[in-house]
Amino acid sequence: MLDTAMSAAAGTFLAVNKGVVTLDLKNSYLKPLTIESGPIRAIGRVVDHAEPTAYVTGQIRDGAGSLAVHAVGVISVITSEQTQSGVPRSASIKPGMWSRIRRTLNAMAS
Repeated sequence: MLDTAMSAAAGTFLAVNKGVVTLDLKNSYLKPLTIESGPIRAIGRVVDHAEPTAYVTGQIRDGAGSLAVHAVGVISVITSEQTQSGVPRSASIKPGMWSRIRRTLNAMAS
């Protein structure tokens, strides 16, 4: 979740024909998240953008706004030709992924 949030934040600085891949990611888990934690929110931020790489941070906060996970990472900018190679696509960009996640979380909360 944090990888996606941080990559999306970095993507806001890019041209349409460019994408990002994660080179390094470190998560620090500060407390567990459960259904009782309430809705969670992931936040991604770009700390420094010097193409072809960017330094990013991310947070996951629980329903009360308390920090549960903190992450730092380095991403690399790639061109659209590189994104269309024979490499399998990440699960984070599969169509309908977010609706499946939402349905699963709603079912768990019921």
